[in-house]
Amino acid sequence: MKILDIHETLQGCVATVGSFDGIHLGHREIFCELKKIAHEKKLPDIVISFRQHPRFIVQPEYKMKLLTTIDEKISLLRQQNISFVHFLDFDKKMAELTAEEFVKKFLVEKLNVKALIVGFNHRFGKGRGAGFNELIQLGDKYGFSVHKVKPVLYKNEYISSSRIRKELENCHLEEANAMLGYQYFFTGKVIQGKKLGQKIGFPTANLSVDKRKLLPCPGVYAVLIDIDKTRHKGVLNYGKRPTIDNDTTAIPEVHILDFDKDIYGKTIKVTFVKRLRQEMKFSSLAELKRQIQEDVFIARNILE
Repeated sequence: MKILDIHETLQGCVATVGSFDGIHLGHREIFCELKKIAHEKKLPDIVISFRQHPRFIVQPEYKMKLLTTIDEKISLLRQQNISFVHFLDFDKKMAELTAEEFVKKFLVEKLNVKALIVGFNHRFGKGRGAGFNELIQLGDKYGFSVHKVKPVLYKNEYISSSRIRKELENCHLEEANAMLGYQYFFTGKVIQGKKLGQKIGFPTANLSVDKRKLLPCPGVYAVLIDIDKTRHKGVLNYGKRPTIDNDTTAIPEVHILDFDKDIYGKTIKVTFVKRLRQEMKFSSLAELKRQIQEDVFIARNILE
């Protein structure tokens, strides 16, 4: 997969455009159609997305969290065997473009698009004023075909990024994972903590995570941790640590099983496998320690 920079162009391609937050099963249906039509037309396929989610610009008051950071999105797109990816810098100026101005500038003049693949509810242009019918008209005018992909359903409702966000926020990890088609994950940098876990025999790695990244609801999770291309088992606590610290903001910290190496400063990947319980306040450190021992035992069995 090649990431096309701002100065590069293509002389004919099959494209799709969208935020594609999460790269969920609905998005992957679009990518399948993209590659199919690109193969039929003997043209390269390209995914056009945005470095900044458009909603951050057009609805700054809406405090949305992302399912995927830009680096995570690139990693997931590589797994889809996409030929080219091009990220646009969505800003206020771009938000003011009409549908035709956007198509002419970015699809026709820059990439010479011959076919465009869109989701069933795709809308674009200033105020999201244009949909599939307008795209058909623009395609006729500028010489490209337009193909609509049907929604992918889960439990009789179509899969969407917003639906997955809601499931994660409501502690429904299995539902979110089913719609994503993979286990939800995040990447974070290991930072210095207060070493409170070490005092009770369960050292943890405190993680700094992109502030725009959505983490599931607070609680204790069985997780898998990737460090330097090696996978480890672990237990993650995400919350305010009410028994020993009572932080004002929730932070993720992970206890890595059978591991004692120094990883400060490293960026690691944490994959959520199962939510074990909600975060609780215990009457003593001894009671907390007994609960963590039980969490580790349960997580170890799940992750085996």
